[in-house]
This record gives sequence, structure tokens and C-alpha cells, in this order.
Amino acid sequence: MENEKTNDLEKRFAAVLEVQRCVTYESVEDIIMETFYELGQLIMTQEKVQGADLAFRKSICGLPVDVLKDIREHAYAEDIPEWVSMGADGKRARLLLSFLDTNRLSQEDFRSKFPKAYAKWSEEDDSTLMQMWSEGQSWPNMSNVLQRNVNALKLRLEKLGVNLGKDAGVPRRR
Repeated sequence: MENEKTNDLEKRFAAVLEVQRCVTYESVEDIIMETFYELGQLIMTQEKVQGADLAFRKSICGLPVDVLKDIREHAYAEDIPEWVSMGADGKRARLLLSFLDTNRLSQEDFRSKFPKAYAKWSEEDDSTLMQMWSEGQSWPNMSNVLQRNVNALKLRLEKLGVNLGKDAGVPRRR
């Protein structure tokens, strides 16, 4: 009898963890797409200014040389969202680890970038978020004003009943 209860509990744990892991990965994948899109734009702008390709010889901010070159390639091909969502040519796990740069990631660092990270949302925050969303404000601008990361904004909008649809994984520009 006790063994059955343990097995049932394990199955329920497994179900909850599976769902949450999928949601988390999808959210992180969206953030990676947005970030790599922005990095690709920076690379293309810098190369246009210099009039030559950037020669990546060492990692930058935890991103390995091959990932930087892939970002450049897919920025010019204008297919970063598709490339990331299709598994990044078999490099999905490596992209995730290099993106997170787990050696430098900590809650304290995160809070220094996003002071309201992990804080309860106020009615005023919700109102500001909804207003900025309806005005078509950019993700970075909303993040800056609300002092929370873009993923937190997306999750809150969904909780408030907004169907993000295609806006969930595409950088908003305004």
C-alpha cells in the first residue's frame, strides 16, 4: 500500500516537472532568440561600420567563437528564430549553456540587472505593463521601465490573459 502511494506521488511529481521543464525551456528559447537576434544586429552594424567581417578569435561574454559565427551567419540569413527553434544545427544544449553562462549567473547578479526580479507584482505594475503592451512598446523598454526581465513580462502578460501569439518569440520594435 505504501509502495503504491510512493509510486503515485512519483508519477505526479514527474508530470509536474515535465510540464514545468517544457515551459521553462520554451521561455528560455524565446529569450535566446531575442538575444541572438539583437547580437546579430550588433554584428551586422559593426561590420557595416568597419567595412569588413569581424574576426572572432576568442569567446565574448561566455559565447564561444563558433556560436558567435553562427549568430552572424543566421543574422545575415535573417533566420535566427527558425535556426534556434529547429535545434541550432544540433547545438541546442551548448547554446543554452553558453547563453546562461552559469559560471557568472547568480540571483544577486540577476537582481542587480532587474531590481524587481522575484518581487510580487503590484496592481500599478500590472497596469503599467498592460498600458505599455497596448501601446506596442518594445520588450527592452518595458523591461527597463518595469525593472524585470523580458521573460517575466511575457509570463505576467499571459497570466493577465494576454495571448502573446507570435509576439512571444519575436523581438518587438518600436
